[in-house]
Amino acid sequence: ETFGDPADGCAIGNVEVTPNLLKISGPASIVSRINRVTATINVDGISGDVSDNVMPVLYDENGLTISSELLEMNQSVVTIRADILATKSIPIRCQVSGTPASGYQYRGVEYAPETVLIKGEAAVLNGITAVNIPADVINIDGVSKDVETSIDLTPYLKEMGVSLVDDT
Repeated sequence: ETFGDPADGCAIGNVEVTPNLLKISGPASIVSRINRVTATINVDGISGDVSDNVMPVLYDENGLTISSELLEMNQSVVTIRADILATKSIPIRCQVSGTPASGYQYRGVEYAPETVLIKGEAAVLNGITAVNIPADVINIDGVSKDVETSIDLTPYLKEMGVSLVDDT
């Protein structure tokens, strides 16, 4: 897990913990209560990749910390690494294909949001000017009323080697 906000113009990328598996032994009544184990790193104000050695914290299903005094772990410390990526706000551009039904006219396309905040390596971001939605995604062939659709931007961004800062 991470806490804090990276420096302006930055976003959290991949976060990895090494090792990602722990062997925990001790009284069954305590071990059976373990629901999850976390390693946490502070990324507040950070503008570059960061790494830290931290003690894993054990939690029960209610989110309460479980004391590790009576437990043995094969690793008392794990290494957590967070990649910090650059961000960029870019416009979305939509095109439309097809011809509406006879007697109807295409008047234009409206969409929201008009821009998205993306994250990636700075060298990749520098070459990106917009997210272009191909014309065949919005086809108005034979329609006689307004068309409303949702478009997942993820495949287009992935193709460019970037992702959304906010997945929604």
